[in-house]
Amino acid sequence: MSSALAPLAWLCRTVPLPVVGLALLAACAAPAVPEIRTSEDPAVLSTARMALARPAAVQASRGADGRPVPLANQPAIRDARLQPAMEAILNRLLANWTATRADPPIELFLVADLNYGGRAHASNQIFIDLGALASAKTEDELAFLLGHEAGHVLLGHLQQRRQNNRQAQDSLVLAAETVALGTVLANSRVVGAPGGGMRLQDNTRDNDRNTIVAAASGTRILAAMYSDLGDARFSREQEAEADRFGLDLAVRAGYSPEGMLDFFRHIAASEQHRAARAAELRGTVSQAFGLGASLGLLGKGSQWQSLGSQAAGLLAPQIEEAVAQAAAPWTERYESLQLRQQGARDYEARHWPNAVDAETRPSPFAEGKPLYADVLAYQHALLAHERMARALLQNDLPAAAREADSPALRRIPLLQAMASAEVAEKEGRITHALREAERARSMPNATTSTYELLARLLLTSGQGSAALAALEEGERRFGTREPFLVTRATIQAQLRQTVALAATLQECERADPTIGTACYRASRREQEREQARSQARHAPLPSLSAPALPAAQPSALPGMLRQLLPGL
Repeated sequence: MSSALAPLAWLCRTVPLPVVGLALLAACAAPAVPEIRTSEDPAVLSTARMALARPAAVQASRGADGRPVPLANQPAIRDARLQPAMEAILNRLLANWTATRADPPIELFLVADLNYGGRAHASNQIFIDLGALASAKTEDELAFLLGHEAGHVLLGHLQQRRQNNRQAQDSLVLAAETVALGTVLANSRVVGAPGGGMRLQDNTRDNDRNTIVAAASGTRILAAMYSDLGDARFSREQEAEADRFGLDLAVRAGYSPEGMLDFFRHIAASEQHRAARAAELRGTVSQAFGLGASLGLLGKGSQWQSLGSQAAGLLAPQIEEAVAQAAAPWTERYESLQLRQQGARDYEARHWPNAVDAETRPSPFAEGKPLYADVLAYQHALLAHERMARALLQNDLPAAAREADSPALRRIPLLQAMASAEVAEKEGRITHALREAERARSMPNATTSTYELLARLLLTSGQGSAALAALEEGERRFGTREPFLVTRATIQAQLRQTVALAATLQECERADPTIGTACYRASRREQEREQARSQARHAPLPSLSAPALPAAQPSALPGMLRQLLPGL
């Protein structure tokens, strides 16, 4: 690295990203091409071995078939034709890799998701979206995708990131506890205790108590900020390292680096699709807040205000996601795809200059290949599920019911059962919804979302204890509590289990800053809803008759606003 860039490199390594600022983000993100191939770099491998020496953050349990249970929100597609074809590519990539070893070994799963991409989980599981199989035209592209995700596992990225987040969170918690303890001690004095001895008398004033509360709340905010912002540089370095490692594995296995370029093209298209969804959600947010605020202006303490609070809460999940999406440019974990692709191409030109001569080979899942029909059938099933979800959001229950019972969706029985349960829940047929959710739970590829759906339905039917028991069963099945902590906090908040909720919130924050923040938001949201319901029950009726509030749906919100506020 040149001497001119040395100060900037030091700044990027040592100063927290929010302090560096967005002006320097692009400069910090531009990686230099390493002198040594990543898969052969002693420093990289030494760091990986130290990280992998620690046990996996999450140990997946095993199902009745002896295989690890996939820790994914989407159903795993256990297809007897597609799965072996993907595993053959991964095995070819890892055939001669011995420098590091994952324990437990890598497990590969194909998941029912139309998006393009893959993920590596802390249990050393790799999930590849069905959309990647449908989009990839060459086996070389799939090899790079698999090599990239394998890099996250074999280079110890999952353990490093978790440890990095936990250390930062521990420091923030210690700072908050120091503020609280110092405030209390500064306002205490030693006095005599009954029967002899001494004790501390707490004279903390209300303003000082507010300082303690602010410190605790600030810790949660800072922990979330670090998870979204402070970890950005760390994640960018890992992504670039996984790109280089995936290219090393693919080229050594005889694949063409053209697969890497195809990968980046498809990732760019996928990001554009997500950006379009984010824009749609941001529109939903403005409509929801506009409705809630306008209703709230009609009269403090009136039933109209309660209607406003409830209307704004109807779209809480979409609001949460939209706010996160709107803030994404400020909390982007990864460098721009252009920079990332350029870095990978520079690495290829330096370390694999002759690899361009390798010929690409067609994907075994491409059109015209025997496995294409299988991929297409699963695509149709997922498209039917998307149409069902969209119809539910628009409150078009007949259309949702048709899609839930469509022949296409039956290709994935788990999704079909869960879709039937969601439609029945929306129709108010809770008994039928519970029956379908129970059927989904009994399937071998039931997901964490399956158990969350069942718990929600049990809670709706007044079976709070059974809802918590369903979550406990899911925790045993998947060998971890983390995916269920947010739902657990929500249920405990609704049941007003104050002590249990406090323990769950502490567990959430120990698990991960992001989970901690989600648990806090979920419990707070449920408490606010309960408070709004209580106010509505005790509020005096308004002097003018209120029109009935239509069923909530984003597309209908402007019409609802005009109906409720005709003078606007």
